[in-house]
Parts: sequence; C-alpha cells; structure tokens
Amino acid sequence: MSSKWRNDMMPEKFKRKDLPHHPTCANYDIDQIEQSIMATKLYNKILQYPNLLPLNKPSLNDENLNGTYCSSYNHRVRTEGLSIWGAPGGRPVRSLIDSAIKAEYNEGTDNLRPGGVKYLKSIEMRELWRRPELEKKVWMKKLLKERIVKRAKSYKLNLEEVDDTLEFHFGDHGKNSDDEDSGDQYELNGDDKDDDRYSDAENGSEYEGHEDMSNAVEAKVTNTETVEPLKHKKSNFNNPKLSPVSDHDIDKSRVIFLISFGEEAAASTLVERCVLSLRRRGQYFGYILVLTDATPERYANVWDDNVIVMHPQKEHLLHEDGSAMHYSKENMSLKPKRFKTLVLDYVNMDSRLEEVELVYYLDIDILAGDSLDKLFQGLESKYNIVGQRPDEDVSKLYFVTPLSKEWPLQSGTMIAERGTSQYCLRLWKNEIDMMLKTGRGRDQDALRNIYQRIESGNETKCQLVRMENEDYISFPKPRNFAQLFGAKHANLIHISNSLFAKKIDEEEQNTYIHEILQLSEEEVESGKYGKAVVRAKDTSR
Repeated sequence: MSSKWRNDMMPEKFKRKDLPHHPTCANYDIDQIEQSIMATKLYNKILQYPNLLPLNKPSLNDENLNGTYCSSYNHRVRTEGLSIWGAPGGRPVRSLIDSAIKAEYNEGTDNLRPGGVKYLKSIEMRELWRRPELEKKVWMKKLLKERIVKRAKSYKLNLEEVDDTLEFHFGDHGKNSDDEDSGDQYELNGDDKDDDRYSDAENGSEYEGHEDMSNAVEAKVTNTETVEPLKHKKSNFNNPKLSPVSDHDIDKSRVIFLISFGEEAAASTLVERCVLSLRRRGQYFGYILVLTDATPERYANVWDDNVIVMHPQKEHLLHEDGSAMHYSKENMSLKPKRFKTLVLDYVNMDSRLEEVELVYYLDIDILAGDSLDKLFQGLESKYNIVGQRPDEDVSKLYFVTPLSKEWPLQSGTMIAERGTSQYCLRLWKNEIDMMLKTGRGRDQDALRNIYQRIESGNETKCQLVRMENEDYISFPKPRNFAQLFGAKHANLIHISNSLFAKKIDEEEQNTYIHEILQLSEEEVESGKYGKAVVRAKDTSR
C-alpha cells in the first residue's frame, strides 16, 4: 500500500503532516479489483500448489484474499490507525535520542575529525539503539565534539548534563569489516531511509518511548570492558579434563539429534566440534544421535558410548510409491533437511532411547557456549514443553526466532515432543515432498506454508511455537564478532556456515572456536578439530 494512501485513510491524530494526498487510490472499487484478481487463471493455478500460495497474498504479512479482504484492511486503517507493520495506533514514536542518533548516521563521516570517524564506526546504529539511554548520550556527546560543522538545529537532549568521561565499549565495528553495513559513509539501507515504523520525535511528536522492533537478534555481549584487538590476543585456554561419561548421572529423558550429510560435511570436523562443545561447555553427558550418510568408518570409535551413530533407512530416500527422489540445484539442501521431519522415527529405532521424551535437533554448525541445563530448564518451563500430553490432541513443534523476517521460524534449532510432535513433523515432510515435485524450495519455506495455514485457521491440529532467542542462542555476525572474545556466551552459538561464517576472518573465527571448545595447545596444534569456514552443504545428487 502506498504510504500516501495509508496516510489519507489514517485517523486525524495519526496523520503525517509531511505527506501529500494520493491522487487516484480513492477512485477505485478495491473489492471489485480484488475479486477480479481472484478470477484470473494465474491466481487459480497457484491455488493448486500449496508452497506457492503466498504469491496470492498482497504481501507475506497479509491474510489470504477473500473478495473483501482489502476493503476490510482499509477499514482497520481508517478506524484503528493500522500501521504498515499491522499494529494499531499509527506509527510508533522514536525517542529524541534515537532520532538524533539516526540523524548522525545519515550525516555520515562528513565534517568529522578522524577520531569522530572511528567513533561513528565503533557500533552499528540498531545495536546502539538497543543500548541504555546513558550509553547513547555519552556516545552522542563524544561524537558531536568531533563534528567540525555543527548542526543548525539542536537535538534538545540536555547533553551538557552528561558525563562524557564515562567509558563504554562500543566494539570496533567498522574496522577491517567486509560486512554489508561497513564503509566510509554510514548511509542507511533502504528499510531505514524510508522507514515507516516510527515518526521521529524531533519532528514534533511527543516522546513515548519504544523498543527496537527488529527481529535480527545478534550475539549478546555482556562484558563491557575494552576488548583487546584480536591480532594481539594469544590463545590461553583452560582445558578442563573431562571425566568419563560413565561417571555422570545420565539424563535419559532428552536426546540431541544431529544430521551430517554430504561429502563436505563428512570431510569437515563440524560434528566433532559440536559434540565436544556439548560435552565441555554444555556439560551435557546424555545421548547424542548422529544421523549420517558417511561411510561407517568415518565416525567409528570417535566418541563415548552415549553418542549413537545411525545411517538413513533406504525407504527414507524414496517416495512413498518407491520411486527415487530427484533434487534440483535449487532444492538440493532438502536432501539432508528432509530428515529433520523423521527425528522421532530414528529415535524409535534404538532401545537405549526408550525413555527419551524430548528431542533437541541442532544444526551441526552450532556450538554449546554454556550449560545446557539452563537451556533445558528455561525453555521447557517458559513454553510448557513436555514429552506427553494425554489430555491434548494438538501436535506441537518448537523453533527459535530467525534473523530474517522472510521466515517466521528458524529451523536450525528445534524441539520435538515424543508424544505429540509426529503430526506436525508429517505435515512438514509432506510439504517438503511437494517442493521436490516443483524443483524449488527450502525446509523453512515448507515451515512457513504450514505456519500461515495455522495463522489463517486452516490448520488446527498443529502448533508451530516460536521461542524468543534471549540468552539461549546467539548468531554471531561479522560486524560484532571481535566483541565476543571474553564475553559471556549464550547456551548455544550458531555461526551459520551458509551465511555469516564465510564473511568472518578465518583466523579470528578459528581462535574463537578454539576458545569455545576450550582446546589445549596440543589439541589446537593437532588440527583434530579442523579450521573454520567449512560449509556443510550437500553436493551429491
């Protein structure tokens, strides 16, 4: 929807004063247009393919068309002040300090002394927005002192009361970064330049306060001490001597499920790293199930007896009619990821896992950064995750929140309840199998299709629960990677091999991974746990 047309319909108290009227939208019968679209051959052809249904929506944030959806939506804009993000009440108001910070990033490095340039690049704008107000004001006061030409319009922030001798660590975001946000000019991306989420407090609106609405959750850093430049850091890891697994009380109610498919995954040490981190940092000594298509020799005699290595059943590599599955270049990733939908099937195949009630699936590029007991207790308590639900007939699966708004769920971490989740897993499997026929799609696309059917009320027997990431899982990014050394780690750390790992300096990445794994100098020199930037992508056909 045009921002001008939305503004025309807004209740007077929510209207923006800087937008002109839209010249034509009011002249159309939107219901007639919607019904005409629904009558087209293309619209009805798309209805035959469940994985393509989102194409029939105005946007991924909208509901399905029904002949009057658009006029109903317009009515909500007129009566509730519905914003572009689907929230009533017009646009949230950005605070004075956050508006000032945005203005400084828009100004960029022009008229800044060298010290100010470095300070501007020390932290990314959205990360600064998430900091406490005192830190923001200290940052702002120091930056403004470095501006050679002052802004004609003051920010009215009362910065003279701020003690700018206070020191806060803002990282080293701009230095030697190949991330997309770095550069000499800190211009905002398209979403920020024309951001319709907020009205700026400096443009006349009253300050109401807000929290940043972005879903891009980065690795959280709680250590505010100055971080020594990485190239000067030396490895000095404590290597706790692990007692044999047999010396620990084994939690038999949970199993951690890993999938390692393809030549690259087998040639890497990703699985070894993941398991070692679970045992050392995670202090988890229970069962781990590794499903792999590698040769039996690859993982023979690698771990303790509580690591169970399995290989895929032949029938799971075929369609239900016994025909071979064919993968295109666009959906090759579905070959290993389809097995996520079969986790309960494989747990049921080993008698040692009879007491298991919860299955924690993890991508193999995930490392444990802290005790998994905290993860188990925190998530299971907050989301009422239990193995059996005798009085309920609703199937449930649990996922963490993704970085991208393109998908509602992040499938790299999943919790399945042994007693309830099979129905949801079958829905997911069937959706993936439909994608195999079209030759395109990813496992998260399949999840999104199911999620949208649930949201629209067309699917009532399955619930896909999105869990907040909080301190349970972090996703290190290139721009904040150097800040992670010596910081408190999340319970799980997902350095995505398919996205961010290839953008992070290899030496820095290796050093960080060695720290997480708590390797001794001998283990580092042995190369047993490999090097970073190994992409676990299936390349077989």
